[in-house]
Amino acid sequence: MNVKKSRKGLLLAILSIFFCAAGFAQNSVTGTVTDEFGEPIIGAYITLASDSKVGTITDFDGNYEISVPASAKLIFSYTGYESQTLSTAGKATLNVTLKEVSTKLNEVVAVGYGSQKAKEITSSVASVKSEDFNPGVKESPMGLLQGKVAGLTIIRSSGDPTNTGYAVQIRGTSTLDKGAGTSPLYIVDGIPVNSIDNIAPEDIASMDVLKDGSAAAIYGTRGTNGVIIITTKRGSTDSNAECGTANLEYAGYASFSINGSKTGMATAEQYKDLAAITNNVSKPADKGYETDWFGAQLRDFAFTHNHNLAISGATKNFNYRGSVNFKNAEGLTQTTNRQEIMAKLAANQKALQGWLELQYDFSYMHYRNDYNCGSLNNGAILNPTFPIYNEDGSYFIPTGTVTSNPIADNDLKESYQEGNYFRGSVRATVNIKAVPGLKVTGFAALEEGDNHNYWATPIEYYVKGDANKAGLSTSRSFNQLYEATIDYTGQWNGHSLALVGGTSYQNFWYDGHDMSNGGFATNNSKYYDLGAGAVDKEDMTVGSYRNSNTLVAYFLRANYNYNEKYLLSASIRAEGSSRMGANNKWGWFPAVSAGWRISGEDFMRDAKGVDDLKLRFGFGITGNNLGSDLKSVELLTKGGTFNSHGTEKYAFTVNQNANPDLRWERKFEYNLGIDYAFLNNRLYGSIDLYYRNTKDLLWEYKVPTPPYQYDRLLANAGEMTSMGIELAITGVPVRTKNWEWTSTPTISFNQNRIDKLSDPDLGFNYETTWAGNLGGNKINGTVTQLLTEGQSVGTFYGYQWTGKFDEKGNCIYVNQDGNVDEVTGEAIIDDNDKVVLGSAQPLFTFGWNNTVRYKNWDLSLFFRGVVGNTALNVSRWAYAPAKGSNGLNVYYSEAVGIGEGSRTYFQKDFSDYYLEDASYLKLDNITLGYKVPLKENKYCQNLRVYFTAQNVFTVSSYSGSDPDGINTTSVWDPGIDHIDFYPQARTFLIGANVTF
Repeated sequence: MNVKKSRKGLLLAILSIFFCAAGFAQNSVTGTVTDEFGEPIIGAYITLASDSKVGTITDFDGNYEISVPASAKLIFSYTGYESQTLSTAGKATLNVTLKEVSTKLNEVVAVGYGSQKAKEITSSVASVKSEDFNPGVKESPMGLLQGKVAGLTIIRSSGDPTNTGYAVQIRGTSTLDKGAGTSPLYIVDGIPVNSIDNIAPEDIASMDVLKDGSAAAIYGTRGTNGVIIITTKRGSTDSNAECGTANLEYAGYASFSINGSKTGMATAEQYKDLAAITNNVSKPADKGYETDWFGAQLRDFAFTHNHNLAISGATKNFNYRGSVNFKNAEGLTQTTNRQEIMAKLAANQKALQGWLELQYDFSYMHYRNDYNCGSLNNGAILNPTFPIYNEDGSYFIPTGTVTSNPIADNDLKESYQEGNYFRGSVRATVNIKAVPGLKVTGFAALEEGDNHNYWATPIEYYVKGDANKAGLSTSRSFNQLYEATIDYTGQWNGHSLALVGGTSYQNFWYDGHDMSNGGFATNNSKYYDLGAGAVDKEDMTVGSYRNSNTLVAYFLRANYNYNEKYLLSASIRAEGSSRMGANNKWGWFPAVSAGWRISGEDFMRDAKGVDDLKLRFGFGITGNNLGSDLKSVELLTKGGTFNSHGTEKYAFTVNQNANPDLRWERKFEYNLGIDYAFLNNRLYGSIDLYYRNTKDLLWEYKVPTPPYQYDRLLANAGEMTSMGIELAITGVPVRTKNWEWTSTPTISFNQNRIDKLSDPDLGFNYETTWAGNLGGNKINGTVTQLLTEGQSVGTFYGYQWTGKFDEKGNCIYVNQDGNVDEVTGEAIIDDNDKVVLGSAQPLFTFGWNNTVRYKNWDLSLFFRGVVGNTALNVSRWAYAPAKGSNGLNVYYSEAVGIGEGSRTYFQKDFSDYYLEDASYLKLDNITLGYKVPLKENKYCQNLRVYFTAQNVFTVSSYSGSDPDGINTTSVWDPGIDHIDFYPQARTFLIGANVTF
């Protein structure tokens, strides 16, 4: 044995052990992780840079301790904050301050045919993510946005769950209703759709509102009223695993609703005291009973429950999300109910080593509406001293103005609706890897809906002319879309360019039929066998229709920025519509916008407290298509009958002139905006000023016959302008270890004016056009508004009340022209004394959301309202107490006012005596939530429970039921509170969100 070699080997072994021990020597590091305000960050991650498996998290006080090799590098990170990598360098203590990142600037916002980061947007676009949606029961996705976006008006006029529609308007009125209406265009996952009611709110990821012309012009003929882009949730794209795991999510709630509004009509007791209340001016027609006709039709409370179950997962090349939603909503009336079930599947797939990407979206909904067959209107105005039943147990049938018993109607009649919606799309994208940033996409989608209405009245129904009848009607719609686009994105030396060009083809068709019959042998036949009615077919009716139209478009957009400081966007769309006149099938819709991120300049580097400051300017031309087909061509219609050789035949006549020059309206819009973020993003928002000029307004004019065959012609001649200011602010006044308070007020001002409704050079002359048509006791057919040049839509026009009554109790009106009777010397009031009395359009609208978080608790309070709008309470006018006997119920506050001398009996003339300030402040909802702290387990990842109260209270001087339900978006009757007594619901809700 060689001793020297043995000693040398032993020495090397000892040295190796020594150096290995030195290499693995551990150094204990402690410290505290805080935010910029010195508050500890709970749950911040500290990981070893060389081995992500080694790490820890901060405790409740922000403290941590970790053992790492000497001179190691540690990564400090937390969601919403900028990560830091620091060397321990033998330090035993290392305190770290993390800076919050501006997530709002990097949020992805959907725009037409693509998306952009918020900091790159140069147009007026508002984005609301799912975590910021309004909570509670929603009949339509639009309820999620109510009050959230400055300049977006959303009105729900009824608490009836079978009425899913909301009146929606962006930046006020920019068109009259001879075109495609005043509602925005809705895009769902890339598809311009007919309806958004078939989307479960729980499946929506974000809603982006394109408000100005430069943003909406990419949608051409349908962009005048703005665009709302709805993006639904998809599976995660973060997984790189070959075999991914699935996540299961449940969101559900149960609620009960009560009557949240008043009718204003007298109770039976108040009605019986009418003479005493009014100093014998008005007297009740007392029949001896005490009946609450209105309340008898209502439930004590309406119960609703909603359940959404979703499963999602991802692998390296595939992700998916599927969901099922069920909702059953009771209305406040006895038989009103809506039930719906929805299913949705979204999937993404990669193939051919990343060359091909496929995206699939499929959704289906089935619903049923059960309608109230009684009449809440009749119940409110019926004499409350009438009985519901006669002494023999039969239904009491009133006579006079109201000849129906709403309780009997609800018990005997039947009416319901069923329907189905299907929406599906496939998107195939080829990534041209030889040219980085270049891709070609093909997109195909279809949407189909069918609605079926059924009704029946039994043989024993008390109105003989309506008894023993039944019917059904069906309407269908089909929408198919095919698009092809080419996209390119590239960056070089601080320059960034994104191009998209493409073509679109969309075809719509609609058809439907209705039929009814009577004289059935039994009540069992009804709509199941309409042919089994009377042999003579005397009560049989049949009708049908079928129409279609097509849109074809070519578009191009370019987005450029330099160092994310100088931003430019330009687009153009050429679009053709089969609805337009033969000479104007195509139109061009250009747009351009620019932005300057001032905060990115060198001279702003030392500006303390300024995190982002961007100036925007945009211009765009958008269009408004026709609302129905075949408006530019001659149409024939049945015009009576004639006898031909003993056979009765229909005669036909022209009911519409052809107009080959008919074209869409064009809106020219300018927008100046500022986006800002200050004080480490504790204060951020936007300010927008806009001016709109709509030209070629569609309007119907009287024309001579001949040369025209018919005396009316739809043509383009009018012009309208509107302007406004919008402010959106988000502030975080409090942010500590345990507390955070976020406050988000929005406010918008808008003015509208009809500049002209005529073009004498073309022979289109303006005629006085009355609007605000009323219905109701003694005022049927009364008009209260004018659509006239120089005034806004919704201008009330009538007599001006002096605030005084004459000795007979009649209103004394202002004598505008001083015309008096030569004999008596009394003022003569005629049509020349009518003046502008006010506007239905508010001075401004606002919303104010506040969210307070304390540890695992969160509390949100959301207020909204309008200021400065005038409304006509039709119920107060139509059912004001009359002199002498009153056979119908009366509006109680008017009766009290008569006794006090501040009000008077029913007045036949329209004046501002019946107009009221409809400004209001509403606490729309309160939500209290709690995130249950769960220990790490393999079953439940997240659990949050919450309580919500909706329509909590309304502060207003308005005497009607709820000023929130008064529609201000209509062209023909804005600000008219029509006689509709379906109450707004006050709702209390308990819900839970669970992730497994």
